[in-house]
Amino acid sequence: YSLSVCIIARNEEAHISSCLDSAVAIADQVVVVDTGSSDATVEIAKTYGVVVEKFEWCDDFSAARNFSLQLATGDWILCLDADEFLLDKWEALLTDDFHYWVPAGRIEGDPSKQLAYLNDNRARVATRIRQLQTGKRLSQLPTSPMRRILSNIEVHQESGDQLSVKANFVIYELAAQSSSELRVWPGQAQYQLRRLHGELRMAAKWIELVTARSGQRNLTFLI
Repeated sequence: YSLSVCIIARNEEAHISSCLDSAVAIADQVVVVDTGSSDATVEIAKTYGVVVEKFEWCDDFSAARNFSLQLATGDWILCLDADEFLLDKWEALLTDDFHYWVPAGRIEGDPSKQLAYLNDNRARVATRIRQLQTGKRLSQLPTSPMRRILSNIEVHQESGDQLSVKANFVIYELAAQSSSELRVWPGQAQYQLRRLHGELRMAAKWIELVTARSGQRNLTFLI
């Protein structure tokens, strides 16, 4: 099944980037309907490579929402406000002992004794999310359009309520803010899932890059 995210916006330049950051990571299609912005909302949205259309405001929010739904092509549709992020919901899926690790090599041995691009606990992840939610902490401007493909997903039952999941991925990024070249990030994501109070939560996410031993131009693959 495919997912479309529909967003209604007007003068949301302070929030639209954070909203789109969370939307493009999960959706097959993102639709932004602008109802008359006088700021940079439309320009920012277009840098994400999403569908952007204008709708003349008629004092009827449902009319604008219905217009966005007509543009959606997904099997499922999620409607968001421009100042609404999914980051809080994502963070709630993490266990208190969550570990996020991207080694500068293969996934093997003790993470604390290896060089890594990223080696974070839950507190550090929470801090980064708070920074993103301010709308002022941006890594790129204009934002690079990008897409991610997941494949070969394997799920293995471990002891008790623990699950081990592996998936290959490829991230495509168009470096809009610099050279406009197409960059490719291939690798494998490894997850540890734990069932708590009847719900699955993520205890670890480890990323092994095909190019791990080579120098990395940026940290796009961390998305």
